[in-house]
Amino acid sequence: MACAACAVPDLHVLFAAEEAPAEPEEPANLTADLSGENGGLAVDLSGNEDSTAGAQFVITAPALSVEVCCPTWSRPFSGYFTISLYKFDTDYAKTVASTPLKSVRYDEFDDNQWLSIEYPENAPLEPGEYLVLLSDPEPGQPSGVWMDKSCAQQICWTDGIVDEQHSIKSRVTFVGHPESYFGTPTPPKPETQEETGERGTAPYMDMTVIFNDPDWTYIFSDVSACSFDIEDYMTVNVGAADDPWFVIKFDDICADPGVPVKKYPVMKMKVRLAGDNDPKVGEIFYLTDNSPGAKAGNSVRLDYKDTDEWQYITIDFMAEKRCRDYLIGIRFDLFDHAPEGGTMEIEWITFFESVEAAEQFDGDFSKYASVTPTEAPRPTDAPVVTDAPKPTSAPTQNTEPVTETAAPATDKPADDKDIARNKKFPVVPVVIAASALAVIAVAAVVISAAIKRRKS
Repeated sequence: MACAACAVPDLHVLFAAEEAPAEPEEPANLTADLSGENGGLAVDLSGNEDSTAGAQFVITAPALSVEVCCPTWSRPFSGYFTISLYKFDTDYAKTVASTPLKSVRYDEFDDNQWLSIEYPENAPLEPGEYLVLLSDPEPGQPSGVWMDKSCAQQICWTDGIVDEQHSIKSRVTFVGHPESYFGTPTPPKPETQEETGERGTAPYMDMTVIFNDPDWTYIFSDVSACSFDIEDYMTVNVGAADDPWFVIKFDDICADPGVPVKKYPVMKMKVRLAGDNDPKVGEIFYLTDNSPGAKAGNSVRLDYKDTDEWQYITIDFMAEKRCRDYLIGIRFDLFDHAPEGGTMEIEWITFFESVEAAEQFDGDFSKYASVTPTEAPRPTDAPVVTDAPKPTSAPTQNTEPVTETAAPATDKPADDKDIARNKKFPVVPVVIAASALAVIAVAAVVISAAIKRRKS
């Protein structure tokens, strides 16, 4: 009789007899990232039907597809783009003026879909230098592009301007597994400097904003985390755990379509941080006639001085390649984050023809006020503000402290930020225009608003 122990199977033998799981087969063709390290930034191009985003690159081996990843902000099947592939020729302008090698129209694509230009294996895309371009978004239908960090194998173009901080999230599938596949793209030509002639020293009084009339408080919206108190200056009270920002529109106020940047490229502000604000970082998104919404890359970082005294902030918009014609407004993100709230005081904003003139200005507007005030038009809607990721570089700006008596310390903002999407915030400042100024001959004068518009 067989013993009971003999009936027990040898588990070691059974496990050894099982086949080890097969290793996954390597894809027949290599797919390589054309973009750099993950940046996690999304830019909506649908605010302007002329907006474009593209990647210039070189491949050293035959390829089967070029793809770009496009978000629609969780809106399924709502994206609209044409994706085109050009043979790069000399420079960007000449390239996009030529006929693309291939174009594909994507209507109602899904969120984070990869839009592609494809080639068959028997006739792949040959080695060479190319430009893949997204264009023709549908206004009002959020269609964007993911932006990664810059990299050596790609030159990123947005609205025809080089973006040195980012790369377009994209990838290329090659035939087989070549040992090398990306080369170095042709660098853009250096920008030529315009002859500007002699610059004036006076502030641009047609767009000088004086925040000192309490009768204007009703024009500030309650939608944002910011609220406003105006007496001798404007106090901006930031709500906790929100994105502290507001929009000022210039195009509804100026006689021109906005502030003419070629003539008056330098903005100067007088501000004061009330309290132990931390961090001391802000950002201004510039809204232009060609790009009316807040977009990644269209912004200037502000590094405030560590003081609770009045300080000047100077921004040279001529250093910003995307701000060259008319500045129609700004979105002012006061603090990088403010989970505990905070306070900022703003006395005025004005513009100058040069950085030198801005730095020499002492804040006395009375010498430039010389006409009888007339009623100023009331602006209407503010621009739609879309997702606007934060760039990491610090464009030209100055935060020179002003030697004046400091206000008592108040609230303290801290450190978290959630950028809201598609906000609308009609905020309008008190404006002292050239046609709305009166001479005020008082020592240590602070110009008061000439017009008082009361809430009906």
